[in-house]
Amino acid sequence: QAEDGIRDVERSRGLGDVYKRQAVATLDTNSASSVRSIKYLIQSHDTVANNYELLEANVTHDGTTAYISTFGKISDTSTDLVTYTADIDSGNLRLRGTLNSNNDTTTTVMRRAMDV
Repeated sequence: QAEDGIRDVERSRGLGDVYKRQAVATLDTNSASSVRSIKYLIQSHDTVANNYELLEANVTHDGTTAYISTFGKISDTSTDLVTYTADIDSGNLRLRGTLNSNNDTTTTVMRRAMDV
């Protein structure tokens, strides 16, 4: 961790990196008492249709509610592979993903976190 309160970039693999037709999966979890904001770079790959998407997400919170903004998506399909949300559960700030198809999808997440 740097002295300026910004953590180095870390690669996070979520729950084993692969959704097995799960309705919702937690992709990343951080203590809300330690982390205020996180910038994510997210790549998803539909392993059946062989489609890819890449996007950024900014997540922050006020201690009770999490807020997310996704942007900059580039994809080889017009359909979003995953819908992203953020929440606070049991004191943890979570990035969550919901598959938009029944296909297995691999998601890789990189993050840069800023401390409270």
